[in-house]
Amino acid sequence: MLRGLVVVAALSALLLVATVATGRVDNPVSQLTAIRNPFNNVSAALSEVTQRERAWHVVSRDANSICARFEPSKLVIRPALPRNRADYVRAVRIELERERAIPAELAKLQPPSNYKGSYAQFLNNRQVAVAALERLQKAVIEKSREDYVVAARELALRKSLIDRYAPAAGMPACAF
Repeated sequence: MLRGLVVVAALSALLLVATVATGRVDNPVSQLTAIRNPFNNVSAALSEVTQRERAWHVVSRDANSICARFEPSKLVIRPALPRNRADYVRAVRIELERERAIPAELAKLQPPSNYKGSYAQFLNNRQVAVAALERLQKAVIEKSREDYVVAARELALRKSLIDRYAPAAGMPACAF
């Protein structure tokens, strides 16, 4: 008896809430559907966010795997032209070979829509860093201090941007 009374009271309260929420008393079933709708929308939105996060996890894992196949960088950017230019040019050449191989594979990955902007910026920073490396190598060969300093500054800037983004995005092996 008490159980039946509790059920009737709960249904009455639900009907009252539905009436207040929708402003109608037409059809209680339609009113229950109207109450459930916002919860369904929230659930769908959360599901979409979860799918995007999973998709990004796959992209970052694959990018990290691509970068990990290559030996980490050992190049030290000097503030001025190095004395032993031949060794430095060789070190830059090795770095260029590594960095030219990576972007093509990274560009094949398709990040989810909410990550496309930051990932595109990451790829762009890598391209600019490679161009700065090429200018750095050319400046060392030509003994141009001014060109060397400009290229070294650009490279240091892009390197710092890449080195901050890569670990935060879940791909620490992609640090420059």
